Amino acid sequence: MKIIYIFFFINISFIYSNDDCQGKVNIIFDDIINSIGNNFPTPPKLAFSNTVNNPAWISPSKNTIYIENKLINFLCDDDNFTDKIAYIISHEIAHHYLNHGWMKDIDFSYSSTIGNYIYDQSYSVDQRKNDEIQADNFGGFYSKISGYNSLDYGSEVLDEVYRLYGLNEVIKGYPSLDERTEIVNSNINKTEKLAKIFEFGNIALITENYFESQSCFNHILNANFNSREIYNNLGIVYLLEAIKSSNEIISRFSYPIFLEQTSRAKNLSRSGSITSTKDLLIKAKSFFELSMAKDNEYKKPYANLLIADLILEKLNNNLDKNFVTNRTDLLNKIDRVHVTDIKILNFLLIEKSPPKKLLKNISELSQFNLNLNTSKSSDDYDFPKFKFDQSKWVWLQKPYSKYRISELEIKEKKFKDYRLIQYGKRNIVEVFDKDYLNLILSYKSEHKNFINKLMLVNSTKYEINNNNGVVLKYDKKNILKSVILYNF
Repeated sequence: MKIIYIFFFINISFIYSNDDCQGKVNIIFDDIINSIGNNFPTPPKLAFSNTVNNPAWISPSKNTIYIENKLINFLCDDDNFTDKIAYIISHEIAHHYLNHGWMKDIDFSYSSTIGNYIYDQSYSVDQRKNDEIQADNFGGFYSKISGYNSLDYGSEVLDEVYRLYGLNEVIKGYPSLDERTEIVNSNINKTEKLAKIFEFGNIALITENYFESQSCFNHILNANFNSREIYNNLGIVYLLEAIKSSNEIISRFSYPIFLEQTSRAKNLSRSGSITSTKDLLIKAKSFFELSMAKDNEYKKPYANLLIADLILEKLNNNLDKNFVTNRTDLLNKIDRVHVTDIKILNFLLIEKSPPKKLLKNISELSQFNLNLNTSKSSDDYDFPKFKFDQSKWVWLQKPYSKYRISELEIKEKKFKDYRLIQYGKRNIVEVFDKDYLNLILSYKSEHKNFINKLMLVNSTKYEINNNNGVVLKYDKKNILKSVILYNF
């Protein structure tokens, strides 16, 4: 079984305590900050205020977003507390990252969402209204992919807070309550579409349709939902393709690769246009180096660069047991666990046993790599097919959803027990039929080596067999939720 850990920095796996409303708010804040994954500018901090007349505001000089305990206590018992607070938080965070001009030079008592307003008089009401549209759209998207439907409750929470604080529906120099409600509602459809494209990008990635995945993420980035991880992600795309195209000695191992939630495919042609594995690795390195130059404290590309160099040395027949140990320029930027993972891979790639001192408290990934030589490789099993009429797919009958992403058109058609996703001419089927899922679980238990890759994305686990083009999708409780079929 091949294991690849793909880390998307979105965290929705916490179980909330009913009596810890501030704890809930902290978790929501961290989820949204992590989903954005951007250190330019530096992420804001969160603080709670005992004031009673300004629900939420941001202090640029302190780089801190403040939320009143009065507001938290008022909403705490609401069934939709998390989504409502997510709206307040995501909106304030959005103004921060979008660097809206009317926030500049304001040192205190600023509230971008509701409350007492201090603003630059040089900014028109129309400009501020446009900023509000951007903040709702930006914040709404990132809260959505963090697991919160903030915009769905935006209008409702605005009404509630205006009443709680006795605010005038019309505030000089700022969009009125009616206009704010209209802004929220107008952004819901756009946010839902972007979240859907994000989902399509993830599915394409899991099923090794890299070009389609890149196109989806590129579309999102072109909508200004970008982050510092652009160059790192581009490098990862080439690195994954290089590993896949390498000889069996290289491709059979699992690598501690770090992939962020999005990746960009600017000027990237379809898979196969770069013919040699070495070219792919060199291209990957160039993007990792650009990422490091953009932020030398951003640690993930250092590990990815070391892996690319490790594979290049193997392909060039120059790899020795001390290669990783000697790369002190990179090792001090990588955490201990992943340094050990890469050092063990160094020994395995030269077909030598790692020293015992490396084998203490090793990771699951390293344990798997060490067991490869004693485990039986997976066979090309006769996997049970899901019965459906493929003739329906040639010309899809409406209703279906259609998304145009640059040169790529994606269609989604939902049937009773499955859905079809078409990336141009590529078909992927996600099956939800319970009888079929039970059949797959039974089949898997009979064929112990059927799974040859494991991916962990957020709180979702994917077990994959590349030979048959099958992905088993589990939720955070390890319950099989669907089976994704491709390459048929």
